[in-house]
Amino acid sequence: MPVPPMFKPLNKYLVQAKKLDKVQPVAAYYCRYYFLRKAFGMIKGKDDPQAKQYVEDLMGEMESMKAKLPESDKEEKHKAILEFGLRVFAVADNE
Repeated sequence: MPVPPMFKPLNKYLVQAKKLDKVQPVAAYYCRYYFLRKAFGMIKGKDDPQAKQYVEDLMGEMESMKAKLPESDKEEKHKAILEFGLRVFAVADNE
């Protein structure tokens, strides 16, 4: 299902998540999580069935993704995200 027009400003998080799916599944999961948090705020009080269905579908996908993530606690996930961010900035600094 294509991203509804309402969510176009947030699409960059889904694009990044797709890039990270194979190499950094935890980071990809949290990109989608951030998208969902912002999307919930955008659809609150709106009557857009397409947008609501998109959010519901993505939530379902994320539940199955979460089950496939490596077993780790919150601190380990935080560390993985922090390390990923530091690598991104290191690459940017070297360019």
